[in-house]
Amino acid sequence: RCPPGQCCIGIWNRSHALVQGCWGGAGAACPSAACTPSPAGPPGGAVLVCLCRGHLCNGNATATATGTGTAVGLG
Repeated sequence: RCPPGQCCIGIWNRSHALVQGCWGGAGAACPSAACTPSPAGPPGGAVLVCLCRGHLCNGNATATATGTGTAVGLG
């Protein structure tokens, strides 16, 4: 659970979670209630990140960024 005004964040590679927690961004930084991953780092890299609003929203992500549509459990 994140305090009011903070986003949930999930950072993971294609096989497991690297980081889950809260991020101090607010407003437009976390416009979505769903965790939809985006590539992070250099093009073609394996690191994905999502920001979302709502308690524990980073616990269930749809890995659309991989092109597979596979659900990724962030733990």
